[in-house]
Amino acid sequence: MSNPILRAVLMAGLALPAIAAAQQPLDLAALQRAAVARDARAGQRALLAKSADLRVQGIEDALKPQFNVSASNSHASDVTYVSIKLPGASVPIPPKDRWSAALDVSQVLYDGGAAGRKSAIE
Repeated sequence: MSNPILRAVLMAGLALPAIAAAQQPLDLAALQRAAVARDARAGQRALLAKSADLRVQGIEDALKPQFNVSASNSHASDVTYVSIKLPGASVPIPPKDRWSAALDVSQVLYDGGAAGRKSAIE
């Protein structure tokens, strides 16, 4: 055997059964167990459950009454007024300050079951 290529092919052919015998057979259940054991999220199950609970609570809170309070103040350095003198009537000069406050209350009366479907998904 003077041909080096033929010698390499024969050596590779003789080595393949030894390499194949060294490998372990794979089954699906073993692969799944290994994947679950190596999953980085396995240690976060409690955090994922808490996150899902918070999302459900947010969905339920959307059905509760919502309150919004707002207030404002403005001051004008100069106010336009009418300087006409009318007999028997007086035109008041408007104040330079203006104040306002508001309270808004809103609540969902009917959502068509959307909140229930979102909670079921979570």
